[in-house]
Amino acid sequence: FQGNAIFVGAVLSMTLPITVVGALLALQIESGVHWNPVSKFALWKRDSIYIFFWAVIVAIQLLGLTFTFSRGPWSGAALALLMFLVLVLVSFGWSLFIRITLVLVLSVLLAVSFLYFQGNGPWIGILLASMGAAAISFTLLMLERFSRTILLMLGSLTAALIVGLAIIVPSAMSVQSDVEQIAAAPVAESTPSQVGERISSIRAETLGGFWSGRTSHWRVSWELIKDRPWFEFDDLQFTWLRPLVGYGPDLFRYTYLLRSPPEILSPFPLEPDHAHNFFIHQMVEQGIFGGLASLALFVSVFGITVHSIIRNRNMGSNINRILMIGLAAVIAGRALEMMV
Repeated sequence: FQGNAIFVGAVLSMTLPITVVGALLALQIESGVHWNPVSKFALWKRDSIYIFFWAVIVAIQLLGLTFTFSRGPWSGAALALLMFLVLVLVSFGWSLFIRITLVLVLSVLLAVSFLYFQGNGPWIGILLASMGAAAISFTLLMLERFSRTILLMLGSLTAALIVGLAIIVPSAMSVQSDVEQIAAAPVAESTPSQVGERISSIRAETLGGFWSGRTSHWRVSWELIKDRPWFEFDDLQFTWLRPLVGYGPDLFRYTYLLRSPPEILSPFPLEPDHAHNFFIHQMVEQGIFGGLASLALFVSVFGITVHSIIRNRNMGSNINRILMIGLAAVIAGRALEMMV
């Protein structure tokens, strides 16, 4: 009920790191009372259930983000989660880093498993989910028994095996299906295939595909920012002030027409209502003052949080540091999403 898929994706790209913050808060509190006079088997069982519970919550949001098919929010969420993991490692060390990584890895496997289960390979989905849960439980069992280096090597091999199965097996099935269905009617493309194609197209869109879309808007917007053309029926007063204050809020669509190129296969000019880049859009509508103010909002919050995390990584409240890490991750992911 939020209006369009891109907006839903933008919201979910911010709720994902906030949910991971909740998981890390719970994990660090739970790990603080770890080796009580309880059997290691009981602790392993509790940890496995705990991580699986949080992985399911994250996986639900991952699935929602997946079905928006919006590449900008996907990229923003990926950067936010990567930033979150890096800052957790810097601030808390390997123990919590491995635990929260297990939550994220299992949530991705559960989401992929669900996509396959709903598509053309239900048994692949069940296999991936079972292997993922078993691998995570085994990693938890080994967490306190082996050195971090051996554990990381073991986890990397396990992840590579699961990812390899997720890629190779469906490919083999699709080849077999193509051979069997040469004369059959075309079938609908599965959701995992659509998601894979959408992800693989990010690089191509970044390098070339934008030239027919976003970069046209960016080029025209730059001309508006640089030259500040005005309407022929009016004499512009205080010409020197226009670059500083822009054209005014909600006027991008109308001022774009001053330099709009003709639309392909249409006699009418392009008439977008947004520059498809938050900061460029602000520079057009609100000038240098508005553009710098918008940029300063992101830079100041992100800079202060990262500085505080790095400076106080060995002191202060753990809860406060986790919240700061989550804030920095949300800001970084949101900034990337708003760039496109």
